[in-house]
Amino acid sequence: EPEMTSILAELKRRRSQRTLLRRAPRYSHQSMGHAEQANAALEALVRTLCAKLKEKYGREVTPRDSVLPWVLRHAGWLITRFRVMESGRTSFFLSTKKNYHGEVLEMGEACWACDPTPRAGEAKLVSRWTKMIWLGKVSVSDEHICGVKSDAHKIRSVRRCPEEQRWDATLLD
Repeated sequence: EPEMTSILAELKRRRSQRTLLRRAPRYSHQSMGHAEQANAALEALVRTLCAKLKEKYGREVTPRDSVLPWVLRHAGWLITRFRVMESGRTSFFLSTKKNYHGEVLEMGEACWACDPTPRAGEAKLVSRWTKMIWLGKVSVSDEHICGVKSDAHKIRSVRRCPEEQRWDATLLD
């Protein structure tokens, strides 16, 4: 793949440390063991998250659903923070030297999200809380990502809905 080769060559050029570029033999999944294990873990977690959404909403998640990219993104985020490697540590711990302790909701559950915009505070009698679907978290700021239909927002504060209100299909469609 010429694009990948040029990206890797540029990366090697910019690094101050010695960098060796290696090519795996074509169609040799065994030579890409760690990458293949990561792919398998991601695929399995995506299937699990989609099965949970099917259980809660009563329908399959299809490639055309607006929630699928968020499921993929969230699966990677979960693996980084919670998958324990052979070393006994998570990737998050290895890069930050601390375990992750942030608030995490279930993928696709309805929650109350506080509107963070300054204009929300101007209307004092209007509630700043909106019912939305929880889609994940922002890696760098630890904000929540919430959405309604195909519209997503970064949110600082969320509150869980009561159990009987957590799976509202009208917010997902």
